[in-house]
Amino acid sequence: MNAHRYKERERERERERQREREKERERKREMEIHIVVSHVVQVCAGSSGSSSQSSGFPFGGNADKRYKSDQHKLFEDLFRHYVKDIRPVLSHGDIIDITFEIALFNVLELNAKRGEMTTNVEVILRWIDPMLTWDPALYNDTTILRVPHYNIWEPDIILYNSAARDYSSSIISTNAIIWHTGRVTVLLQAIFVSTCRINIEWYPFDQQVCDLLFGSRTADLLQVSISPGASDISRYEPNHEFVLENFYSDMDEIMDPCCDHPFALVTYHVQLQRRVKFPLFFFIMPGILINICAVLVFSLPAESGEKVGLGINAMLAMMVFLMAMINNLPPAESIPLAGMYYGVCLAVITANIGLSVYVMNLSHGGERGHKLPVRLQRITKVLARTLRIEVHPMVQQLWKTELEQKATEVDQTDPASLTSSSGIAWPVFKVRPTPTSKSTSTDDVTRLSQELNSTPPVTSDVNVIIEEWKLASRALDRFLFYLFGVITVLFNAILLTSSPYGVKVQYCDENGECHSSEHDVGKEILFDRR
Repeated sequence: MNAHRYKERERERERERQREREKERERKREMEIHIVVSHVVQVCAGSSGSSSQSSGFPFGGNADKRYKSDQHKLFEDLFRHYVKDIRPVLSHGDIIDITFEIALFNVLELNAKRGEMTTNVEVILRWIDPMLTWDPALYNDTTILRVPHYNIWEPDIILYNSAARDYSSSIISTNAIIWHTGRVTVLLQAIFVSTCRINIEWYPFDQQVCDLLFGSRTADLLQVSISPGASDISRYEPNHEFVLENFYSDMDEIMDPCCDHPFALVTYHVQLQRRVKFPLFFFIMPGILINICAVLVFSLPAESGEKVGLGINAMLAMMVFLMAMINNLPPAESIPLAGMYYGVCLAVITANIGLSVYVMNLSHGGERGHKLPVRLQRITKVLARTLRIEVHPMVQQLWKTELEQKATEVDQTDPASLTSSSGIAWPVFKVRPTPTSKSTSTDDVTRLSQELNSTPPVTSDVNVIIEEWKLASRALDRFLFYLFGVITVLFNAILLTSSPYGVKVQYCDENGECHSSEHDVGKEILFDRR
């Protein structure tokens, strides 16, 4: 059963309550008439008995003791029989309708590591107290009376998700404003420390929604009904770290294990978006620069010996920024966007270092006296042609000689053309005839055995071999430079633009009109989404 059904029951008993109110009004009128008559009698007696001792006051020399203003008299009459510890209703079945409103002044802090939000707010409570009504004509047209809040009944509405150790000390209660119709307004200045569920999935381009849950601690819906008022941000001062994107409230009902009936719950949602300039400059920009330095590793010549050192330094610098970022974030199941970014950066730098080691080994491969493998030579030729790498004249001459030699050297035929009795296939060679010479058969056998056993290259110039290996390392370096450059640009663009929350903030008021704000929240706007 919700508050509307209780109001329907109240309408059914309206006649009975009306009779009780009429009786109460008659009783108050009689009391007021009695008070006025007593006051007139006292004034007449005082003015006739002590006129000679008058010191300028209308009621003689003891006027400081007997004279009271209209508000003094009203206060005494109202609270002579008033009981502040009991719910002020004319009938036990009556429900007190309380309007709960918050004016947000500041979001002082949002501690992501502790999951706490600190706000500076003004709480406005309004309700009708039938025991605090009077006729203004009897008190010189006094329609408003301000009294200390502890003199009247107040609802026990508290912040459910408070994280403050001393809740009461953070609330400043002021005077209560009472109208002659019984309408009461209480203003509270409070600094609330509330729990907040932090979502770090898109950090540092994240958006947080923190809730302020308010409700009565002991009065259920049969006694107190709470309705949220407008969410006021007309005096809001911007936060240095977050932009207030939206501030609205809604109404709900919750059950408590203590009671059989539901309780009213008012939730105020504070939607914040992080300002990106600070984390972008101090966390993301260094990562981009370190990635550029890591790509430049492939532009260093292998002979310098600094390729691996530069890659390791880049990795250490990336780890430093990663640890600095982790200090501001709470442990969570999901990895934040910045953590994913640094993780990909570390993986790319690790691959960078590994390939740099391979390129350095490739550059020094010619010093071992081995010829460049055929497949690697083909790859080197393709890369040198595609990437426009300058080839040393000695290497060009070597490649030209090898092409000419292929036209004159032996051609290997089908190895299945000759098979021994043991089943082993022996290759058959077709030898190009040579000019008649005085060489012996021993020389022919030696030359054939050398070709079968892959003898050393045609040229014995070690410098040419070394230069060919270095050319292979330079070609691979150039290819990896372009490859890692493209990879770095792509993953930086993809990760840094993957957040669904843009820098430009839009919020909508109760009329459905949307306003844009990049770093500030517009003034004179009331959010009221229920």
